[in-house]
Amino acid sequence: MISRIGLISLIGLIFTAAPATAGAVGVSVAPAELKIQATSGNESVVRLKVANPSRDVTLFEVYPDDLENLVTVAPSSFTLESHEEKDVLVKVKADTEGQWLTTISVVGRLMADSKFQAGSGVKIPLTVTVASSEASGLASAITLLGDGSWTGLLVIVGLLGLVFGVRYWRSRSASQ
Repeated sequence: MISRIGLISLIGLIFTAAPATAGAVGVSVAPAELKIQATSGNESVVRLKVANPSRDVTLFEVYPDDLENLVTVAPSSFTLESHEEKDVLVKVKADTEGQWLTTISVVGRLMADSKFQAGSGVKIPLTVTVASSEASGLASAITLLGDGSWTGLLVIVGLLGLVFGVRYWRSRSASQ
């Protein structure tokens, strides 16, 4: 008769020797959020880096969840080897001014021949802001600030400081 330890060892050996029946797909995307500034009638493009952190060859599909008439991606379908990465271009072209929100879906599926095809994916938030093509530089800067971008504010403050600093320096030079 088999002892308890021998039986437990036999069952453990059977489970560890059995082949895996399902695999996991890895998806890595950067950046975690996209913001696109565009002018009406012109195309704007941002890059999205998609990587395959898994050990298996994976088929990726990338697409906007909404706004297909404004947002396109290229390539929309591609294969990545293990630890390979690819740049995907997210393009926006709109004829009307406004701001829209959607998400870009990145879905990966194993290329292995299996009855069980599990996939995984991520959704990247996308903010699209389209301004008039006749907008002046100041109007474009204000549109940039509407995004909550501190970089735009710092640029405007820096330019104003430079203008007033030069005027102050000239007035001091002229009075001496």
